[in-house]
Amino acid sequence: MIEFASVDDLTEIAELHVASIRATYPGIFPDDYFKKLSLKTYLNVWEKFLHRGDFRTLVFRENHKIIGFAGVCLYKRIDKLPILDVLHVSKAAQGKGIGKALIKASEEMLRLEGMNAVLVDCVEGNKNAQGFYLKQGARYIGSFQNWDGGGLHFDNRYILEFDDKEQFDMEGNLGLGLQAEYERLKPYLQKDYVLWGVGNYYNVFFRQFKNVNPPKYIFDSKEEIQGMTANGVKIVKPHKTEMPIIITSSKYEEIKADIKRLGCESYVGFYPWHNYGAL
Repeated sequence: MIEFASVDDLTEIAELHVASIRATYPGIFPDDYFKKLSLKTYLNVWEKFLHRGDFRTLVFRENHKIIGFAGVCLYKRIDKLPILDVLHVSKAAQGKGIGKALIKASEEMLRLEGMNAVLVDCVEGNKNAQGFYLKQGARYIGSFQNWDGGGLHFDNRYILEFDDKEQFDMEGNLGLGLQAEYERLKPYLQKDYVLWGVGNYYNVFFRQFKNVNPPKYIFDSKEEIQGMTANGVKIVKPHKTEMPIIITSSKYEEIKADIKRLGCESYVGFYPWHNYGAL
């Protein structure tokens, strides 16, 4: 069964990730890479991933055990394509179609969000994975440097465009669409509210909600821009407020911690891949 991962899956995903790296990349990564590789590093990585508002992890379970997972970053770069950052299947379960099923489930999740393609990252030199993605219809578009738990390496990047004629059968899986999150933002737009964050996300917010009640303020911690205006709204130093806060930044967890330190109680994340403008 394929379903969304939860924070309870943290250790199991991190262990599978490290085991897969150790099984897949000897001869591709240098020996020093494996000396630096640690479970602790990937526990920290997945602790962040599983709490990020712009990241979704799908897991494939068999007999209550995770034997494969796929991690999709919906927007690493705002207004660009989502990225399939990671896809790993346990060595014992490879060759059974699990990787393909995870890709198709990822496609269906993204299709429900109005997206029609995904970028795929693959370690350069991993010819088995490269061949696999090419068989799925991916097209190579370049190479770039990447850092992870063991150090620096090169990744190949592909683009995988969805074939609308091929719909993935999601029956029996647990609602991979994110439609329910649309409802969470509605109450915040019907009264006075504050935005937190001046960056790419807030620009998308103003585009999507140009015809609704504007925010009273924008909070941002950068002193050099406090007192300025953005999209006609004054930027101020974050402070305790009774007004609800909409977080317009990909750094959701960091800002949420700041909000709690200030003693603010009402907040919600804005995730710009949603078609909020349809509300």
